[in-house]
Amino acid sequence: MKLLRRALTLPRDGRPWRVELSWGMTAAGIMAAVYALLTVVFSVIPFPFRLHGKLPHPLALDGAACVMMLGAMLAMLYFLPERGRLADKLGLAPINRRDLRIALVGLAAAYTWEFSITPLWEMLLRALNITWKENQNLLELCASGSWRRFAVLLVLTGILTPVMEEILFRRLLYALLRPLGVAAAVAAGAVIFAAAHLFLHGLPALAGIGAAFQWVYLRSGNLAAAMLAHTIFNLIALAVAFFIGV
Repeated sequence: MKLLRRALTLPRDGRPWRVELSWGMTAAGIMAAVYALLTVVFSVIPFPFRLHGKLPHPLALDGAACVMMLGAMLAMLYFLPERGRLADKLGLAPINRRDLRIALVGLAAAYTWEFSITPLWEMLLRALNITWKENQNLLELCASGSWRRFAVLLVLTGILTPVMEEILFRRLLYALLRPLGVAAAVAAGAVIFAAAHLFLHGLPALAGIGAAFQWVYLRSGNLAAAMLAHTIFNLIALAVAFFIGV
């Protein structure tokens, strides 16, 4: 019990986040909303985004959005006062053994939560007579794709997306929500992280996963540890989808 209490204890301060509502943090929240909006727009509106009568490929859209957002966030962080090393502002450091242990604990917690909450969530949706989509689009693309598509997804969804999302949600969004208090900021950030995926079936699971990755960052003080946990999680999901089927 003492070990569990110690594991769940979050640090009060001393990490590389800003607690005031600066223009940079406000911009990060706006960017998250714009990213979610663009995802919807590109999915349901065919004009003016048609290329030779067809919509751009979902992988191209997702890749372009990730690259643009990652570049914009890094530039924004670099120019935030005080001027200094970008790695320091992100809270990035080489991963040591302690960071690895924390990342693996967070990953185990994410899987435990997902496998526990999803059946209960399905029961609730079924009781409310709400239909749901079983799997996310990218996992379906991976399951029905070729080795070339699988390789592209490994880079895009397995590596690039975790890096982008950890900077956006665990670093920037948390900083924006931090004045609410640690627990409230973690909870609110987890809900926003889940909602941004626009995936009803995975909503509570994604919220718990987001909270687990935030805990990894808070506990380790190293955003690279959260990126590692997120990357492993996504790579396993892609491998299962491709080799076993979703």
